[in-house]
Amino acid sequence: MKKILIYILLIALSFSCKKAYFQNDFDNFSIGSYLKLERADKTTLDYNKIATESVTITVTPIGSEVEKINIFAVLGGENLDKSKWKPVKSIPAAGSPLTLTVTAQELATAFGIQPAGLSPGNQYTFYNQNVTKDGRIFDVSNSEDDLEGQPGYQAAFRWQAIIFCSFDPASTNNIVYEVVNDGWGDFAVGDLITVKNGPSANQITLQGVYATAINHKDIVVDIVPANGAATVIRQAYGTYTGDAPRVFNADGTGFIFSCAGVINLNLRQTDATGGTYGTFNLNLKKK
Repeated sequence: MKKILIYILLIALSFSCKKAYFQNDFDNFSIGSYLKLERADKTTLDYNKIATESVTITVTPIGSEVEKINIFAVLGGENLDKSKWKPVKSIPAAGSPLTLTVTAQELATAFGIQPAGLSPGNQYTFYNQNVTKDGRIFDVSNSEDDLEGQPGYQAAFRWQAIIFCSFDPASTNNIVYEVVNDGWGDFAVGDLITVKNGPSANQITLQGVYATAINHKDIVVDIVPANGAATVIRQAYGTYTGDAPRVFNADGTGFIFSCAGVINLNLRQTDATGGTYGTFNLNLKKK
């Protein structure tokens, strides 16, 4: 846990100068061009049928008329270094709204591998690049931060996909896992944690997580068997030595990648008095 709590003093500032005016006219973006996200249709790839899998979003071009949309990809989270972007495909901007689809085969080809090489647990970030009829190019690198930051725009400069596989209880039947990452700081890389099934169907228990000493309770994870999606419903896991009477809680989501032997959770840490400490990754790998 975070042994030292940081208290942040919020200071209200008053400015006498005139504030800049920001016009919330989300559909009057006539100078440049961007894609408005209508819906994220499918953003997961099932490793068990990876050869025929694809991901899809639906978008509407806004602003200057678009000739085509180039789609790039990077492995992992966001990366604004365009030299790292792998070209995936170009899609003619015919009609509106538009469906942007990337197949597992197209994604694999971009990285010079076969679809089977797209490992469960891997996340890919896609970057959309608009090429207008007059030859101009617009993407996340040359667009205003406000365009992405203002929810009214619903700008789809980037989107993500994750590769999953169905849950296999054999992968968590009193199996020892090794800590790859614990952002909360209770465990070091290489520490061992036993994972067992239960207490109910489609649940697993992370024994000894987290490392509280008083009224300790193990973290229980609910799993969707079809895709390994994991949910930790808010639960108290005890009090740390020297922190009595403060009781800590965890809740969050993630995936159980049985076919890869990976448990990847992002858990929000709070306490019973309303204290909130942030969301921290817990990543375990089957030993």
